[in-house]
Amino acid sequence: MRSKSLLTILLFLLLLGLFSSPAFAASESQFTVGSTTAIINGTPVTMEVAPYIKDGRTFMPLAYVTQALGVSTDHINWDPGSQTVNLMNDTNVVQVQIGSRVIMVGGGQALMDVSPEIINGRTCLPIGPIAQAFGANVSWNALNQNVTIGFLDCGGPPVLTES
Repeated sequence: MRSKSLLTILLFLLLLGLFSSPAFAASESQFTVGSTTAIINGTPVTMEVAPYIKDGRTFMPLAYVTQALGVSTDHINWDPGSQTVNLMNDTNVVQVQIGSRVIMVGGGQALMDVSPEIINGRTCLPIGPIAQAFGANVSWNALNQNVTIGFLDCGGPPVLTES
């Protein structure tokens, strides 16, 4: 019995060490509906457009969503003619179009329940499906109207749950 407890403790410590290594570094960003101040991966930023709620979904400006998801600015491609945006990271390509509920992820597609839009000259995206496409988690604090985007960078490809 004692050796089983010791084995459990050793396994726990091994897993703790694995997930605290740089390959499993967690990052977190926090946004508040109606506020242009956000914390992106520990750094305070001021946005031109505050996150807002429309049709029961939280929308955020593209530039800050991509920062929170680790998509560099040189991996964002905006096509003004078709009003389509392509977002890329090391493992995935995500495409959305203003006014369309279709989200293209890698080689597949899904329907979002709302579509991206332009507000005050800024492309705003529904955060849930975009974060999911990049393998991030989104949590909502209704009391404070806060959205937290958490991302555990473990190198796995994102999984699209709707087709």
